[in-house]
Amino acid sequence: MNKVNDETTPLQQDAEQYEEDWYDEYEDDTIMKNPYFRYGVYALAAVFGLPLIYFLIIYLPNEAPASEQIADIAVASKSPVYLHPVIPPSKHKSLGSEEYEHIEEENDEDDDIYWSGEYSADKKDPDDPIKKVPDFSKWAYLAKDSELFQEHAKKLKGYSSTSKATKRMILIGDIHGSLKPLQRLLRRVKFDNRNDQIVMLGDFLAKGKDSMGVLEWAVKNNAGCVLGNHEIEILKRYAQFHGLPKLTFVGRPGEKKNASRTIDIDEVYDLDDLMKIAKHLSPEHIRYLRECPLIQELGPVPHMTNRKQTKYFAYPAEGFAAHAGLLWNVKKVEDQDPVAVTTMRNLLPPDWTIPTEDRHEKVDGVKSEAWFKHWNAQQKKDESKEMKDITADSLTVGKKVYYGHDAGRGITIKPYSTGLDSGCVYGAALSTEIVWAEVVISKATGEPIIEYRHQFVQVNC
Repeated sequence: MNKVNDETTPLQQDAEQYEEDWYDEYEDDTIMKNPYFRYGVYALAAVFGLPLIYFLIIYLPNEAPASEQIADIAVASKSPVYLHPVIPPSKHKSLGSEEYEHIEEENDEDDDIYWSGEYSADKKDPDDPIKKVPDFSKWAYLAKDSELFQEHAKKLKGYSSTSKATKRMILIGDIHGSLKPLQRLLRRVKFDNRNDQIVMLGDFLAKGKDSMGVLEWAVKNNAGCVLGNHEIEILKRYAQFHGLPKLTFVGRPGEKKNASRTIDIDEVYDLDDLMKIAKHLSPEHIRYLRECPLIQELGPVPHMTNRKQTKYFAYPAEGFAAHAGLLWNVKKVEDQDPVAVTTMRNLLPPDWTIPTEDRHEKVDGVKSEAWFKHWNAQQKKDESKEMKDITADSLTVGKKVYYGHDAGRGITIKPYSTGLDSGCVYGAALSTEIVWAEVVISKATGEPIIEYRHQFVQVNC
């Protein structure tokens, strides 16, 4: 039997394909010409498209805070306050009433000196330390017209005439958005916004649960601060989000000679945790942050001579606050490198002048060393030179740095440096060093003198 060939030829296939394509085009064209179909598409576009356009063009921009220029950030600036000598209650009678003055009554219930009532000293604190923090509300300021203060003011070199008097400086290590531990710490030290100056040592934002809460508290209480690497990263993201210029640093507020020093914003930042904070910053927040320098000059601070921190040197040191530390080979603080003072932990061999954030970095098999090792060595040399040239007008000897950034090493106390990052955000502790100038009776002469003192305080996180 002959086999029937039912296969189509190529010519027949082309003809059938053409017929199918023509029919599909005709059908599509017919649907598009249908007025009901067109109106339905227009209606759907209006229902879903117009709200989307409103959200993207009108609502979303209004939800984002208005931008604020960051302007030039100062590498170094003087503290807005100075430690005015204070007299404990036990010394009032022995010194005589003419030697001290009370400012106003400091426990007025009508005054909102405690943030949201969280820091009331009357509230019993379960974390109250064994060695209690003195109640400075009962301590009096040394009278400005007293002979003792007049002699002291000459040595302060303008601090007492250009800055506000305060009883204490409270230097706090890395807070990292840990608002509740901060509140507990301030309760413990009996924080009084009228007579205390907070100095946050950088990295008070990011990582923790409530960065915006910490920032709101800082703005409300006009807390002092230096910028850390996390605040710098947040400001870089803020600049990118609002299309602002890259960050620029000057030596001191108002100067322009060092304006060429910038931190580039080369990378494009994703919506990470730092960007989320940056997008919530208001102009008020930016105005606060841009007033924070990288280094703050504190004036005289306690200088201890032993590891237990119980013996005071004959002269206080000149104090500085910086997030990561200071380079030992840079003489003027305004000439310090912005990246180094916010990120370094160690110095690289062989010259020990190149900073690194990695504590384990090596060069040719030689380990890097802690920056404060070389800082303290240099200050010890400077101390010997300064003591040879000491005069009656001398007030400080050497330079002491208070810093954070190094939770891996924890609390690190040296004669000319004090590290206060105790890893609060990792569940460890939040630490502070309280410093003040106290009128004491000299054991050698029996006469009143001014001595810069300190107390270390910690709370669990």
